[in-house]
Amino acid sequence: MRKGAASFAAIASATACVLAACSLTADLGGLSGAKDDVDASDPVDGAKTDGAPPTKDDAATVSYAATVLEDGPIGYWRLGGTVVAQGAGDELHRSVGTYEGPVQLGVPGAIVGDTNAAVAFDGISSLIDFGQAFEFRGRAPFTLEAWASPKPLNDGKGHRIVGRRSSDITGYRLLIDADGTTKLERWANNTVTAAVAPALVAGRYSHVVATYDGDTSRIYIDGVLAATAADMVAIPPVAIPFVVGASSTKAFDFFYGSIDEVAVYDTALSGDRIAAHYHAAGR
Repeated sequence: MRKGAASFAAIASATACVLAACSLTADLGGLSGAKDDVDASDPVDGAKTDGAPPTKDDAATVSYAATVLEDGPIGYWRLGGTVVAQGAGDELHRSVGTYEGPVQLGVPGAIVGDTNAAVAFDGISSLIDFGQAFEFRGRAPFTLEAWASPKPLNDGKGHRIVGRRSSDITGYRLLIDADGTTKLERWANNTVTAAVAPALVAGRYSHVVATYDGDTSRIYIDGVLAATAADMVAIPPVAIPFVVGASSTKAFDFFYGSIDEVAVYDTALSGDRIAAHYHAAGR
């Protein structure tokens, strides 16, 4: 046989062997239960495992909550519970808040396409108490984040979103002030520095984020920087609870409206990350 013909025959024979081996492997795999490393039936991160296809609600929940958790909050409360006695559960399983006063659970939340609910406050006595947490003494950095939907406010009073400030005027608070502006205040023995942003729109959710990096206070509304203030105040130690919806003394600053998706961080989030949170909500 000529050399060229012999080579061709050898190649054809090898190809036939390979094809036969592949067929045998497939047959044996079906008999033995062997499978590839990735099976089409294996769930992927964030996928449902009940056999139902993902829904818009699933996508919204995974997108917003996952975006928040990527930035390492030290407290994160979605406020979607339905039983007052169970308190405000923390996504991190660290700090459960205690509801006080006539809060209303199950009101529509802020995240587009997400059925997770929010909490409504009556502006008179309702609040959530998280105990003596999140002190941020001295010039420690932090971020406070929430979605807030205030009722029309013309009462000349402050309305606290979140904060921790004592009766001797030491601590910090994020609030709608008596003049309607949105403020981050940091206090030390009655000395205050404040970043002052425009009023929130009544009757709809706004994404409100306040940051402090050790030198500057900032407020972002709906993902956009709205106020800055140089801030060198050093907050001394103080024993007072962190409260959502009212003053830490539970005597004033009662919020009137709905609050959702509260988070606290021990870093100052960047503007890019804050914008990412806002857009992850479907806004």
